[in-house]
Amino acid sequence: MSNEKEFNADFLDLDEFIQLPEKKPVDTGDPAVRGIYEKNLNALGTHHPELIDLLESLDANEERIELLHSESGHPRIVYKKDDGEQVNIHSAHSPVDCANEAINLLGKMEKEGIIVLFGFGLGYFAEEIYKRLEKGHIILVYEATPLLFKTAMQIKDLSEVFKSDKVKVVIGEKADNFSVIHSHHHLIANGKFWIINHHPSVSLNKEAYDRFSKRLEEEKRITDAAVATVIGRGKEFIDAFLQCVPFSLRKPGVTGLKDLFKGRPSIVVSAGPSLDKNLHLLKQAKGKAIIIAVDGALPTLLSCDIVPDMIVAVDPVQDNIDDKFRDNPELEKVPFICLYQYTPEMISIYPGPLFINGVPGNIAYIWLLDALGDRGYIEAFGGSVAHLAFATAEYVGSDVIALIGQDLSFKEDRAHTKGYSDTLDSVMKKNRSDGLKERDGFLPVTDMFGEDAYTILQFLSFKTSIENRIRQFNRTIINSTEGGLLIEGAVNMRLADFISEYCINLDEIDTFSILSALADNDMDCDLDTLIRTVKETRDIFNKTGSRSKTILKYIKKLKKIKNRRQKDFPEFHNIIKKVEMLYEKIRNPVLNLLAHYHYGLELYLQKQDVQDIDEIEDE
Repeated sequence: MSNEKEFNADFLDLDEFIQLPEKKPVDTGDPAVRGIYEKNLNALGTHHPELIDLLESLDANEERIELLHSESGHPRIVYKKDDGEQVNIHSAHSPVDCANEAINLLGKMEKEGIIVLFGFGLGYFAEEIYKRLEKGHIILVYEATPLLFKTAMQIKDLSEVFKSDKVKVVIGEKADNFSVIHSHHHLIANGKFWIINHHPSVSLNKEAYDRFSKRLEEEKRITDAAVATVIGRGKEFIDAFLQCVPFSLRKPGVTGLKDLFKGRPSIVVSAGPSLDKNLHLLKQAKGKAIIIAVDGALPTLLSCDIVPDMIVAVDPVQDNIDDKFRDNPELEKVPFICLYQYTPEMISIYPGPLFINGVPGNIAYIWLLDALGDRGYIEAFGGSVAHLAFATAEYVGSDVIALIGQDLSFKEDRAHTKGYSDTLDSVMKKNRSDGLKERDGFLPVTDMFGEDAYTILQFLSFKTSIENRIRQFNRTIINSTEGGLLIEGAVNMRLADFISEYCINLDEIDTFSILSALADNDMDCDLDTLIRTVKETRDIFNKTGSRSKTILKYIKKLKKIKNRRQKDFPEFHNIIKKVEMLYEKIRNPVLNLLAHYHYGLELYLQKQDVQDIDEIEDE
């Protein structure tokens, strides 16, 4: 549901009709101004210490900002843009009244939710929203013009707003902090998400706000994908982990892989369609670079006599066995990193060196962690097997990482390398006769060569995750895919040129011998603790089941008493007390194990509805 209203007032002619005080700059040397600023700065530093240096580095600009007062006596400013245009920030009549009128357009906000404010101005909107906050609300403020934000801190006492942990502030033209989106995804997924554009502030740098809005949508897409995975496959992941435990008790973890090949470049091999163009060149890099392949690329590589140094896998799919791993003697030569919640049978039969990667997002894994022992963790940061391969390259110590087969898009013929197919390829084949349509989830895009291609939302979220990772780490990332979508932050280079520049002069190493030696080190497991933990949990579940049945019987009795209009009778209150006592006995942290079995309840089933009050201008 979208509520939209636009206030169209001509600010530039107001001075002709309203007698206003003389324009004057902000005197940063004035003790009163300095005192307000310091108070605001200290409050802001409580939760946003990363912003202090930025704000302190800004000098007052008398040519850029002029201070006036509105008819109501509240301060307002005129901001002069680079092209000379003067923008009136806030109402000449009453900035507070205007802010309240705009916020009223939201209607009654629920008791929790995220309110995104594009443009801070002098803080009137943020102040008025803050006054209406309830316990479950969060405000995300984005101001692209730091000087405007600092001016607000010098003019108005906003310390109550800034020191609240409910207010998240992001400042700067190229700001990239979206942590609130990930930490409060449950609110977004439930439609409790509102956007307010403060038009005068946004107009100062529309490109920056458009960029931030685009990035906000991308980050939301990543969160949506993660939530969808948990909803759709939470039970599957828990079951797979529990079934893997007997086969994994003595398997080594990934701790020993940390910085094992420090200083060596890595090549991350994904299963995109362009892999067929340049995979033959990998033979030149063998022994020089660390070749890390996703499991989907394995059949293609082995059919070309290319044995990767490692393969990685994430999803517990039974088809993995027949499609990639069954009766393949070459696998004895391929070290394998898989999640603790991978296909159980595959872990039990894999013939080569195998390393178990922790899954701290799996609540069953956390439950048994003390008994199983910490085996290390390589984060599959974007949720896909390609992300795990990328993270593995980082984990083993590579400062230079090349990506191949990372198309993230496709033409109408196929979505993956010729040696691999999945559900997406089947859907494409079904729709190919009529052409790929957007209504079927195929989104038109332009690839790195300027040619028409298609992608899907999931691939776009994967792309955003990789780009975020590149921004966070000081590594050289080379996109040698030679096809597909451009990846922001990665240098485009042919694989042949990458090998020539980064690999060819390196001494060869025997990665298989190194990894095999590590894999031969059995893990210790506290079997006594494991058995005791499982038995205790089984007893808790049995008691909980019995008590839950008793509670249900009491509820039926309560309904009958209520229908007889006898709620004031002693029997009614006695039963309620019994239910409360049973409920307290039922409460136990171990019951959280059931959460992922029922994660798709009302919280995530309601359709998301972003209410957007667009381009609010001060009247």
